[in-house]
Amino acid sequence: MSAGGVRTATGRLVRNCAHREGWATAPDGTRRCVECGVERYGAYAPLRLPEERNPLTVKTGAERAVAAATAIATLGTRFLEERARLLRHRRPAVAA
Repeated sequence: MSAGGVRTATGRLVRNCAHREGWATAPDGTRRCVECGVERYGAYAPLRLPEERNPLTVKTGAERAVAAATAIATLGTRFLEERARLLRHRRPAVAA
């Protein structure tokens, strides 16, 4: 940062302002910082469409219980299958 609160950002000088002097409101609804002149659009909001129900979060207790039991059964089966495979292909220990 150079003198006077001005810094270089991407090849141009930018004033480092905390916008503490307040905001002046224009007739068109924009607000401008009194100190640095940056504009703020207070009434601006992006267009948001109505959200659909999220199937991952909207579940009853019974649905959650079934999903948990299925996950445990699947992971348990995989674990047991992997353990059996490792035991089948285990190399005998050799004493030194």
